[in-house]
Amino acid sequence: MVARLLAGLPRDARCVVLALATLLALPSTLRAGAVLPPEAATQIEYQREQEFHRAFRRRDPLVAMVHRVDRFLRRHSVGGVTPDSRYALNPTEVARLTATCQLLGYAELNGVVPRRRFRTTVGQCADTLLNRFVEVRSGTVFDGMLGYAMLKAYETVGDPRYLAAAEDVIAELRAIPRSEYILNATPRGRSSPGSVGSEGESLANVSAVGPKTARISPLSTDPSQEAAMKPRIAWITVAALVQAAPAFAAFHLVKVVEVYTGNGGAPNAQYIVLQTFAAGQSFISGHQVLVYDAAGAQIGTYTFTSNLANGANQAKILVATPEAVAFFGVSANLSMTPTIPAAGGKVCWDGFDCVAWGSYSGSSIGVGTPAAPDGIPGLALKRRLDTFGSPTTLEAGDDTDNSANDFVLSVPQPVNNAGQTGTAGVGDSPLGVSLAVGPNPFRDELTVRLAMPRAGRVEVAVFDLIGRRLRTLHRADLGIGNHQFTWDGRDDSGRLAGAGVYVVRSRSANGTSSRMAVRYR
Repeated sequence: MVARLLAGLPRDARCVVLALATLLALPSTLRAGAVLPPEAATQIEYQREQEFHRAFRRRDPLVAMVHRVDRFLRRHSVGGVTPDSRYALNPTEVARLTATCQLLGYAELNGVVPRRRFRTTVGQCADTLLNRFVEVRSGTVFDGMLGYAMLKAYETVGDPRYLAAAEDVIAELRAIPRSEYILNATPRGRSSPGSVGSEGESLANVSAVGPKTARISPLSTDPSQEAAMKPRIAWITVAALVQAAPAFAAFHLVKVVEVYTGNGGAPNAQYIVLQTFAAGQSFISGHQVLVYDAAGAQIGTYTFTSNLANGANQAKILVATPEAVAFFGVSANLSMTPTIPAAGGKVCWDGFDCVAWGSYSGSSIGVGTPAAPDGIPGLALKRRLDTFGSPTTLEAGDDTDNSANDFVLSVPQPVNNAGQTGTAGVGDSPLGVSLAVGPNPFRDELTVRLAMPRAGRVEVAVFDLIGRRLRTLHRADLGIGNHQFTWDGRDDSGRLAGAGVYVVRSRSANGTSSRMAVRYR
């Protein structure tokens, strides 16, 4: 029954149910006059817990549900955190969405029934967040829940590291301008709980949650309201997660989907395309697109000075040079200078999402292995949409924080916020063919990907190191766009090739490209 119940709930609902059931159960327990046992020796604590459980079960039927959810979380725990295997989430989302709400749920449980295991789990969840603290922080009011979780961890466990982390978050929250105190907006334009105004300020002032956090209590608007603040903030946290209509942030549910560094005929025709993956993403004024060189040094900053006219789900945003505007015949939503390095670099949307390519050797956080190891001259680096869910819709699960997996080379096609698509004019300089192979090294099958900027006849073949042709994979016309072929490790006669190094080559009127592949047995 519990499994069926959990299956019907939204993302990470197992954590939310644990917190929700505890919050629902808490008032009736207190009205029943139960006295929580103090810290004691293990045996005494255990006996008192059992007595409390027996009395608690008779008074509140939700306790059984809490225990079943608790058992489920422990059974499927990985390092103290229970991720939701039904959803493809990148590591940052797993840490933020699972560890935070589980920490809060177990902290509330420990407040009702003090138990060493609950405190241990709170510490494990807090450590998970600390280990990825730079990544899980957005620098926006959305960090209010993270800061509150670290305060609860300190109050429950007493580790000063958690208090220091909470203080860092709270200091950042207090520095955020009031104009950015917008948390969520539903598709109908209504604000979700704890979204704007005084509610946003409440999330930034949740420091006074218990006696152990007294030394940062001046950050609270009114320490005398501590008792009322705790359930209020907890309810805000739960309500924001379990509301029927999903909440959408005002600007950060946006990803980089295309980067173009120009071509031989128009080397300064550069652009970056961003795309939303939720509604209401129009409040981008003051936010930035950042460009980095191959060493990871920031070389370009482009700041939006106004909000978008179209913040709908799947809307695109074009940042382009004047040369790209002229070359593709499309207007830009933000102008930039030609600073994107073709050989290797990184582009980020305000620190929320990044892509790296070519010879980039800077920080791998959020980008993993760079895409297009040979750089991206002449073609565009485009995000794959087939990683998760619909193959034609951008979704959160399409981002695995690994550029080599998330992006492929393709034909440039800039689109602006009005939906206008750019097209290169007739007579423009021909663009080069993109050829990629993987996995490399491989054992059974090698996938060969080819991006065609112009339609025409193409030959794709496999050679050994002394130049002998082993297998012809394709010899016919191909249209513009992406194409894929598979080599099963056999030659044209069906004989299995041995372990070694092979050359995959494409040849057409657009040019010749070669890639080396290693086969092992």
